[in-house]
Amino acid sequence: MPPKPTARTALTLIFVAALALALFFALRPAPHGERLRGLPEPVAKWLNQHDNLSNFAAFFILAGLAFRLRSFSPSQKSAPWFQRHRRVLGFFLLLVLAIEFAQHWIPGRQSDWHDVATGWSGILAAWILDGVLSHQRSVSPKT
Repeated sequence: MPPKPTARTALTLIFVAALALALFFALRPAPHGERLRGLPEPVAKWLNQHDNLSNFAAFFILAGLAFRLRSFSPSQKSAPWFQRHRRVLGFFLLLVLAIEFAQHWIPGRQSDWHDVATGWSGILAAWILDGVLSHQRSVSPKT
């Protein structure tokens, strides 16, 4: 069942805010160790110490929100799950590459293939989870 328009609007706003925040922290110039300047110190310290996990989680959340939004689109309801999400999947896979490529020219930032791998892992995990949830919804008894 599609969400009510207010729920979809709220989910869209959360997605847009999360994407903007992720792009801000990924692309702003920052001296080494200060890329998370502005966050509470314990949060920034934890994120710096767990860079791979935070990268995975960021793209898992972003892609997961986008997959959910795409699933709610009435025009996509009849499409098979893997077709419904291929553009979103492609967008996020390319976004990770574009961010890492852009970081070559951003002062204080370093491009790293580990970030590509963890970002892609988060995206693929969100895609698989969305497929499992979509399948469960389609086979669950209608009440």
